[in-house]
Amino acid sequence: MRTIDLAIADSWKKFTGSRDIPYLGVAAHVDWVEKHQNLVPKLYRAYQEAAEWVTAHPDEASKLIAPKSTPDDQKAIAALIRANDRLGMNVKWASDVGKEIKSVYAAGKSIAFLPSEPSDQTIYRAPGK
Repeated sequence: MRTIDLAIADSWKKFTGSRDIPYLGVAAHVDWVEKHQNLVPKLYRAYQEAAEWVTAHPDEASKLIAPKSTPDDQKAIAALIRANDRLGMNVKWASDVGKEIKSVYAAGKSIAFLPSEPSDQTIYRAPGK
């Protein structure tokens, strides 16, 4: 096996000026968010607490993430969690990485994956921000 270093973090930094790579988010309809504004911070806290627990307990988390996998696979998942360089588990409000999200949109447009720039409503503005 030969490992290829894609230098993704360096390429992203050069492309956006940021180390934050937004690759996963929680989606909700604008109507739901407007009707349930009090739940949004609670939902954010639940994700934040889950990420903190996973980071603090990688061995236990690996067993929950892949309960039917082999012990070696679980050990590899735990190592991935500990390193966090490839996993990049960093819970943030979308508005805190809005520029980076727009860069993802621009990349999607540049390869015709996205036909147009998604609405600014796709980037939730955190309470008080």
